[in-house]
Amino acid sequence: MPNFVKKRLSVHQDWFGDIPLKNLWGVQFSSRSGSGSMKKLGEDVDDLLQVYSPHTFNSFSDNVGLFDKVSDSEAGMLLAQSVAMPEESFTTSTIGTENAGGFLHAMIGNKRTPPAKLSIGFLETNIDVFSNFIKPWMVAASFKGLIEDDREDIKCNIDIMQFSRSKRSYSDKIESSNSSEVREVDYGLRKMTTFFDCVPVNMVEDRMSYGELGVDELMREVDFIYSHYVINTP
Repeated sequence: MPNFVKKRLSVHQDWFGDIPLKNLWGVQFSSRSGSGSMKKLGEDVDDLLQVYSPHTFNSFSDNVGLFDKVSDSEAGMLLAQSVAMPEESFTTSTIGTENAGGFLHAMIGNKRTPPAKLSIGFLETNIDVFSNFIKPWMVAASFKGLIEDDREDIKCNIDIMQFSRSKRSYSDKIESSNSSEVREVDYGLRKMTTFFDCVPVNMVEDRMSYGELGVDELMREVDFIYSHYVINTP
């Protein structure tokens, strides 16, 4: 085998260069105030709805802790089925003088695009997190706006956690692959992206029919805006 092929294959023999498991991930929502429980955010949303829209969501007071009921301290939001991470880009333009003949105009960097949306797909359940929490949250945010206010905090932080085989599983990777013994694989956090000051701004509405029930009808996407994000690696 050519030497350069061996070198390429050897890159994947340790944790640093191995291919990640893209289907091991979790989404964690946390309130910016209090202990981080989303119930505190729900209580602040309820206070706003009682003032600005008291009749539309009159049962929201019973669902302020709904997000925490379908979340786990380690796995995060258990109903999250997909995540579309925001894109990053900035614009470019050219600068130069007119009638420059064959000389090319210089390329310069321009403004960076503003924070894009973070799209998360949720699985619909009988309790209906969309109607009982996310939609009231959006309505309250529309009245509140994006201003910072200590009285009611309707913004949260979102952690996108990505897992893969832990580094401890690589010390004897070749030996374990040749062994007939079945060994338990240890998994750990590979990367985590935290989005700050998140607010839902768009939700795909529900559709009902008497036809076949497809997966798309059981999952709906919600778009969140954010102020900034931080990438953390263990």
